[in-house]
Amino acid sequence: MFRLGELFCGPGGMALGAGLAGEHPITGVDGTVYNIRHVWGVDKDPDAIKTYQDNVAARFGGEGICVDATEFVENMTPEQKAINALAFGFPCNDFSLVGDQTGLGGKFGSLYRAGVRAIEQTNPYWFVAENVSGINSADGGKAFQKILKDLMHAGKGYVLTANLYRFEEYGVPQYRHRFIIVGIRSDLNLKFQVPRQTTPDPSQYKTVEEALRDIPEKAANMERQRMDTAVVNRLKLTPPWKNAWFLEELLAMSEQDRRSVLQKLAWYESEFANKTDAEIKEMIEQSMLHCTRARMSHIYKRLQADRPAYTITGSGGGGTHVYHWCEHRSLTNREKARIQTFPDDFVFKGTTEKVRKQIGMAVPTTGAKIIFEHILKTFAGVPYETANTEYHFAEENHLSSDRVLIDLPSCHEMCKKIIHISKISLLKFSYSDKEPVYMKGHENNTLFFTCRRKRYSLDVESIIKAAELFKQQEIISERNLQIRFPSEFPMGEYNAFVAIAILDKLRIGKMDRPYSKTGMWALVPFSRGK
Repeated sequence: MFRLGELFCGPGGMALGAGLAGEHPITGVDGTVYNIRHVWGVDKDPDAIKTYQDNVAARFGGEGICVDATEFVENMTPEQKAINALAFGFPCNDFSLVGDQTGLGGKFGSLYRAGVRAIEQTNPYWFVAENVSGINSADGGKAFQKILKDLMHAGKGYVLTANLYRFEEYGVPQYRHRFIIVGIRSDLNLKFQVPRQTTPDPSQYKTVEEALRDIPEKAANMERQRMDTAVVNRLKLTPPWKNAWFLEELLAMSEQDRRSVLQKLAWYESEFANKTDAEIKEMIEQSMLHCTRARMSHIYKRLQADRPAYTITGSGGGGTHVYHWCEHRSLTNREKARIQTFPDDFVFKGTTEKVRKQIGMAVPTTGAKIIFEHILKTFAGVPYETANTEYHFAEENHLSSDRVLIDLPSCHEMCKKIIHISKISLLKFSYSDKEPVYMKGHENNTLFFTCRRKRYSLDVESIIKAAELFKQQEIISERNLQIRFPSEFPMGEYNAFVAIAILDKLRIGKMDRPYSKTGMWALVPFSRGK
């Protein structure tokens, strides 16, 4: 029996899939019975943990623990360490294609290390890690390579199988693409193979119309969002699978073409048949979004009845709530849960917006169940059809071939060098053209500097900690330091920048602005030979 612990468990999408797989034990060729029993799920969101407790723990056992995962892995009890399987879908914000893709240097980018620490302390037989498809392109692909390398060498070492799962090819009524990494401990001499797709052809995809059929009238989480008149009119003008930006095209069309488009809408007779073209154009102009910033394709985008949904997300402002193909409204949370393949008796806890986040961040239960079933088959020695779509990544010697090893001086030596730098007369760092930072000396182990006529202080110990984090993670950004060391690097001030600038001066790494969308400073490694 596999005793499963899960970090960043959310409401329990992955846990439910594991539990359902474990309800059907698989007997190996030697008579060993393989199944899954839950031990704990950890998340810092109290509403998500309440959902997990009421739906997963109540059915499959174990407990939901409301605590930050990075704290949990450093304070595990002997009982909590007594797991032999691990799952973690570490937060994806810094890798998502929708966001800034700040990668390992962002607020959430280094949280995968909580999974690494759990592996190092428990040495499970296997683990499953999940993240967004964009993880492969964040930091120019280096972030994913770093994560794979760290997972491969965690604990006793693991044989990895990484794959980009297109969940619409596994019976999920949604175009949802996620990297899943399955690691099996090296000494077990097993390797997980990607299971064959259950619905590989687009003609087999489960549609949203099928998914949302026959929802019970009194199903939980079925509350409808209030829609104002402007949004309703915008949706009336939007055909299935089109978004808010289509209205610009519609306005630019000839009268004949515009009428032709509208006549194809199921609601044409009730909404547009008796309107003149002038009235329609006025309605379009009043409903258009006048946006000069980045235009995301899913803003007020309608679904299409005969195809899967586009990706359900857990956050976002107006226009990101997923919109019905023929009704002029956003989907309810229960409808989104259906698309994420949660059963109707899985009741989410919290406010409407909190529930939306839980659903959008979850792993589709159907997809998770398939992966866990085939992990059991792998250990049982039961053959199965494979997809032959595994992601191939470089071995460690190739991963760092263009880099030099980061070798830090001793803490005492580094402290001396930092103090020496602070004594340099008129030393100035340029945070930006209009924000020079002037070093103003030190007292004991505290540095002082000014920016915009304000005086700031920074402990030498904080800079040494930043250097150690840099060696561990190979890139650090301002945001990364602000999150990892909030007491030393207060948000909104210049401490993190100064730490990075001093480490650059010490030739520990080099300052750069690798994140074009945010422009924040980071410390990155030197290339070999430089």
